[in-house]
Amino acid sequence: MSNFISTGKAVQRLGLCARTLRKLAEDGKIKHMLTDGGRYRFDVEDYLSRRVKEEGAISGEKNLEKV
Repeated sequence: MSNFISTGKAVQRLGLCARTLRKLAEDGKIKHMLTDGGRYRFDVEDYLSRRVKEEGAISGEKNLEKV
């Protein structure tokens, strides 16, 4: 089953504009693919799960600094 969704659905899900989403893709920050017709598809679930892990690690580091 494919986790890749259209630009429109990804924009709604993430609250970003399409240009920002494509920039994230170009920078390798979100998994994407191009259809045969040249349209972007994005793996939003993977992006969100990685963000949660990254933010958890960052907040964990901040909590360690307080000790």
